Amino acid sequence: MGGRMKRAFSLLLSLYLIMSLTVPAAASPKAAARVDVTVRPDSIVRIGAGLSLETGELVTVNCAYSPRIAEVDFGLVSANNEFGYFSGNDGICSETIRISKTGIYYFAIRNNSEEPVEVTGYVYY
Repeated sequence: MGGRMKRAFSLLLSLYLIMSLTVPAAASPKAAARVDVTVRPDSIVRIGAGLSLETGELVTVNCAYSPRIAEVDFGLVSANNEFGYFSGNDGICSETIRISKTGIYYFAIRNNSEEPVEVTGYVYY
């Protein structure tokens, strides 16, 4: 094997090892839901059907929104309408929520801005 091939193989092996050590097998999602919605000003929108989630499960949100300066919250609404959320930043939302109590949850987006917000991305659970 030439020097260039050895370096390429070594780099690929290193990347594989890093990824396998940093991403636990339990982090693999059961399903993914596509998000493609316009949220009106000063409103909250539930996306999709209720998710039956158990304590300890993870829900990962990877979305982009426009305009980037909008104030947007992403999170889960519980059966008793409690909204656990985190805010996007500069047009991006990439966060993971650990479920603390088994139940039915709805993914939701709240637009705290005075203009409509376009949101696209995925929710993994």
